[in-house]
Amino acid sequence: MSDSLNKPDMSRVDYREGADVQEQHAIAAREKDEPISASHPVSLTLFFLCAILLLAGGAFYGQMTGGFNFTQLTPSGYTMAPDPRAGVKKVEKAWFEEQLAAGSTIYKTCGGCHKSAGEGDPAQNIPPLAGSEWVTGNTERLALIILNGMKGPVEVEGKVWSGNNMASQAASVPTPEKLAAIMNYVRHNFGNETDVWVSEEMAAEAMKISEERGGGQTTAEELNSAHDKMLPGEAIDKQTGKPAGGAEGGDATPAEPAQTEAEAA
Repeated sequence: MSDSLNKPDMSRVDYREGADVQEQHAIAAREKDEPISASHPVSLTLFFLCAILLLAGGAFYGQMTGGFNFTQLTPSGYTMAPDPRAGVKKVEKAWFEEQLAAGSTIYKTCGGCHKSAGEGDPAQNIPPLAGSEWVTGNTERLALIILNGMKGPVEVEGKVWSGNNMASQAASVPTPEKLAAIMNYVRHNFGNETDVWVSEEMAAEAMKISEERGGGQTTAEELNSAHDKMLPGEAIDKQTGKPAGGAEGGDATPAEPAQTEAEAA
């Protein structure tokens, strides 16, 4: 009977605050708030302290460097070392190297048919540029093929290409500079070798000849009968791109084959 009187009734909630509850509340009140993920204002004290440090540091740096003036705060008798770049000549590419680089870019429009190595495409009846006498031969003939295109049968290295039909490439070489570059590129690539380099002056003459011709695709017969010759113009030094007669050193290459000069003599 006494045990039942002393045993608390667990079915009823005791809302009274005893000493233990007040102590727990006091402990919780002393705890700091839980950190949360959010922006918090910067203390003005910290802001002004940083500003003062920056101003003081900038003033000190400016004073110690003399305002980035070399003549200030320099030890007495100090001599500035010479500029290592002084007197160094800028390395420039030779003229023929620039020609080959420019021609390589232009040739991308030709490579689809003549292929990257200039081997042509027998399946499409496209003759090769590699080893072709039409490429390494007289320059007026080659220039007119580029500017006007070519149709009909053509013999290349003893083989007759009967279905040849090349469109004009004048749109790809609208200036003498570009025409000279593509001519020099195909004449000195794919294993082709020739002593003659085409100048911009020669290319300009080719454009005049093409304009006077009146347009339309050329044929092998027309080219061999009327245009199988070198373009007019002075021979040039491939190192400078200037007339060989006024150049010192370099390769002074003739503008016309030796046979033509002998016949002229």
